[in-house]
Amino acid sequence: MKNSSSSLKSELKRLGPLRALRSESQTLFNINRPLQFVLNVYEREINKLNISFEICGDLEGFDVRTRYGALIQVFTNLVDNSCYWLNTSQAKSRKIQVYIDKNARTVIFADDGPGIHDSIKPYLFSPGYSMKIPRSGLGLYISKHYMNDMNGDIQSINNDKYRIKELVGAQFLLDFSKVAGE
Repeated sequence: MKNSSSSLKSELKRLGPLRALRSESQTLFNINRPLQFVLNVYEREINKLNISFEICGDLEGFDVRTRYGALIQVFTNLVDNSCYWLNTSQAKSRKIQVYIDKNARTVIFADDGPGIHDSIKPYLFSPGYSMKIPRSGLGLYISKHYMNDMNGDIQSINNDKYRIKELVGAQFLLDFSKVAGE
């Protein structure tokens, strides 16, 4: 009962900002803006867990026209998941890296955690599937919904073509190539 209550409280906290998203209009902003906002929110947690956070690639980013709150939710979920899994990892190095590719209009979000368990991979973006305790399984499902809603996509990186080689954990490719940018 205590775990269920904690899970519900966590989800309500995370879903609270979504109430405003339905009425939020699309605006033009740089991809770095919501990323920096989420980093500011998680700064204390990242420091407490001794996680190194690095943004690399095209540091000037690129512009997107979408709902700002939607991208905050996507980045929040990715940072939250990485913090959780890095905290469970016995690895000496705890690292999150965000690689921005301005020309391809993509963002790779990677960590040095335990990676995605094979049993969950087929259901990764389905609601209700999670290996976290307490379980909810809504974060990546919501992220996929918002990315698709803006004509973008999010997918787990499993092949070597896009993976950041020095990081062994979970890696996600956020594709903004079809998202309006002007």
